[in-house]
Amino acid sequence: MKRRIVMFLTLFLLLCAIVLISWFFLPKVTLLVDEPYSKTTVSIQKSSLVFFLLKHGYILNEQTVSLDQDSQDIVDSIDKKSAFVITSPIVSRLLQKDSPAKPDTMGATKWISLGGGGQYFNIVYNLSQYSIAGQKMQNSFQQALVGDKDIAYLQSFFPPDLVFIKGDSEDDKVFAIRVKKALEERKVMYIYAPILDQWAIDLLQDTTLQWIVSSEFAPMIPKGQVSGIIANDLSQVCRDVISGSTENPMLQWKVFNPAKMFGN
Repeated sequence: MKRRIVMFLTLFLLLCAIVLISWFFLPKVTLLVDEPYSKTTVSIQKSSLVFFLLKHGYILNEQTVSLDQDSQDIVDSIDKKSAFVITSPIVSRLLQKDSPAKPDTMGATKWISLGGGGQYFNIVYNLSQYSIAGQKMQNSFQQALVGDKDIAYLQSFFPPDLVFIKGDSEDDKVFAIRVKKALEERKVMYIYAPILDQWAIDLLQDTTLQWIVSSEFAPMIPKGQVSGIIANDLSQVCRDVISGSTENPMLQWKVFNPAKMFGN
């Protein structure tokens, strides 16, 4: 028994030593993000991202910032061992607007914007809209596309009778009733809605419906009704920047398991 305890403690201490050595000596990939992005997009894929980066010899360093902070203070607070700094769309726009001076000790650091950046960044990712639909097609159950004209580009990936695009002058309540009636007639319970608006309020009263929504809207829906969460694929971004495959950087979307956000 004592030998087993000693062996366990030895392995535990060895693991702790490896973690500490890795933290101090391995280069870091810093995610510089705002709090909402941290709680949604990052939280649902953080564990897999940690292991992905370790596998490739990097440490994940997430730094959540307040948009009230001075942009120069934000940049100065970044870990100087960062090989890459990846910024969320909101933080990207803030840094691009203020253009704070980058620390001299970070001359070799690559700065990557996930949208909203410009010349301040080495690499700027553009949104790949159609990658969302590709994730939808991987699911076997029937899904209805619901939303306004901003998501109309996705309608060719759905059966015509399961596409519901709200008209410019259509009342939100009238639209919700139209969608609910059609879903009941077709016995469809899954709604694919990247963007929610006022029309969703009435539909959310129906507890039988399951939703696939963008990460920023997921907290608005009872967790038992969230079937999937659409978010930026951060592993794909890290894979690109580590391998140097960033000639035409396109930000891909992926549907994630909601349990990783809600912790169940």
